[in-house]
Amino acid sequence: MQLWTCFDHEFIERTLAQIIERKSEMTIWQTINGNEREKLKAKLLKVDGGEVFIELAPGETTQFSASDPLFIYSTFQDVLFKRERFKKEGRVISFKFPNEIKLKDKRKVLRLPYRYQDSKVIAFHTPHPTDPNQPPIRMSSIMVDITTEGLSFVLPEREASRFPLGTEIFITRLTDQILPNEHLAKILYIVSYKSRKPGGDQNTGLIRIGAKFLEPLDSISYKSITSLVTKKQTRMKGLNVSTFNGLSNEEQERILRKIAEENFILSNNLRDKIEQIDRLRYLTTSMKQQFLMDVNKDILAVALRLSSKELIYDLLAEVTDTMREEFLYKLDQPKSASAVHKAQEDICKFITDKERAGEIVLDPTAFEQYV
Repeated sequence: MQLWTCFDHEFIERTLAQIIERKSEMTIWQTINGNEREKLKAKLLKVDGGEVFIELAPGETTQFSASDPLFIYSTFQDVLFKRERFKKEGRVISFKFPNEIKLKDKRKVLRLPYRYQDSKVIAFHTPHPTDPNQPPIRMSSIMVDITTEGLSFVLPEREASRFPLGTEIFITRLTDQILPNEHLAKILYIVSYKSRKPGGDQNTGLIRIGAKFLEPLDSISYKSITSLVTKKQTRMKGLNVSTFNGLSNEEQERILRKIAEENFILSNNLRDKIEQIDRLRYLTTSMKQQFLMDVNKDILAVALRLSSKELIYDLLAEVTDTMREEFLYKLDQPKSASAVHKAQEDICKFITDKERAGEIVLDPTAFEQYV
């Protein structure tokens, strides 16, 4: 589960109030010597004078260690925080108001954040808001974070007022790169920019603006002082359908880890076969057409249940609508991990036979040249 950290006192206060209002279920536990003790049910009673009070559910009782932190989790927004010091009187536990909480990140694409030392720049322009005969407004700013789907940046309050919600901006430069073609984005949110550091100055005088690309970027390379290695994020390619059409990297990893809890060897075998089958993305257009004509599509659909959206998109992007719908219908049927593995083995053997016969070449540098 990907988490993000919040230090905003007002947001934390509002979130705790919502937990009380909704009577959301809470779970508390301690970790001692790396091992979690039993998890107990509880409810949030009140927040009063900088103190938070929670009560163990009826029947729940345990001996807490005063020298180990207490972890508190709420199902509301998947809120998690811990307290190093606390008091216990009967079934009521109290502690000081938390300065930070963690929440589940519900974004499908992971944000890649920049620090102020990175000085990554966005440059853009937008038509004059009242007079189209006037020159466009041009602006450059410091970026806060980026994904293949969008980005956020900061502007002084006096400048931010010129870009209301819904404004379309034409981006000419991202990070260290001047774009060969302008990239269009639309402003989706405008909020006050606050320091990330606990206790930091919250009155920065800056406004944070979030914009969504109207057409996602194919890929971005991410460099930051906080990351020793360059990260690359690729566009999530998926088919515009309501049925299942593959997994994101996070979903894939979550499922494989869950399988590993029951059968570690099967999980490793599935992972290995996923990587082998993923080479199908290197098929040229003509090879792809022939491959889909020859392969057993029922077995292929089962074998692709754990594959990425990108692979399924690459395989089905150029087929007929009828063929795509029929295959996605087969792909939509859930299968057990063992059944997926058996189908993967059959497809991997089919691929190997095709390669040996010279009918397909799974080479990342393969291409077709049209004259």
